[in-house]
Amino acid sequence: EWAAAEDGGKRRVPNFGNEAAVGVVTLSGEVMRPGRYIISRNETLKELLTRAGGLTAVAYPLGMTLNRETLKSQERKVNLALAQKLEATLASVQKDTSTDVAEQLQATLFYANRLRSLPVIGRLTINYTGSSNAKGTMLETDDVINVPKRPSHVAISGSVQSPLMAQYGKSKNIDDYIRDAGGFNRIADIKRVYI
Repeated sequence: EWAAAEDGGKRRVPNFGNEAAVGVVTLSGEVMRPGRYIISRNETLKELLTRAGGLTAVAYPLGMTLNRETLKSQERKVNLALAQKLEATLASVQKDTSTDVAEQLQATLFYANRLRSLPVIGRLTINYTGSSNAKGTMLETDDVINVPKRPSHVAISGSVQSPLMAQYGKSKNIDDYIRDAGGFNRIADIKRVYI
């Protein structure tokens, strides 16, 4: 960090290595200037969005996603560990000749095998507007960020008479949407409704 000056004194040499560009990320969807951006080592999502001119008027920041290569390997490890755990559980189950148990074991084995070959996407959902932590999300090379358009519909699913997609209305509340779907059915757990 210190270098000899021509007059024999010492001067501080700036260290630019930590600020160097480290890679490229892709920004798509409802941003003013989508595209590929070169990022620095300590660049955050908020800073990138500022450089891209911010969000459009129809952006839906709550639906923003970030796909990251390093998350893919972690996701794959989790899937493999779960598959191994399922297989170990199957190995410890005593042999039972009943058809129901055999079918359940076969289904569990199929699921374990499916976990091993399941494609991984490394997706991280970001609540950009409601979390200061999301605004400080550090970027990594090859990140792919997508900001979707604000939806104009609401999906009503689960234990309702007629699951459907209803047109969004600014003045509508949850009860209005439940009525749009014909109300709750007999087996609905009304205390566990969520948005």
